[in-house]
Amino acid sequence: MPPVTGGGGTGTSPGTGAGTVTKLNLNKATKTELMTLPGIADAKATSIISDRPYTDLDDAKARIKGVVWGTLEALVKVE
Repeated sequence: MPPVTGGGGTGTSPGTGAGTVTKLNLNKATKTELMTLPGIADAKATSIISDRPYTDLDDAKARIKGVVWGTLEALVKVE
């Protein structure tokens, strides 16, 4: 899977070098950036943006329905 970039993210997954993924900040990512995530299409990206701000990842999980969090959790953050 290619690295995900953008969204004002500064955190990275553990490790360095090839394969390091910059997490997308759900409170700052653009619609286009959100749509790079697996399972996030136009309508879901719009919904994520309109429901901002999220206080933490648990808040986002409770409010963003219809996504596979097992996959997304490693790719997103909330700041």
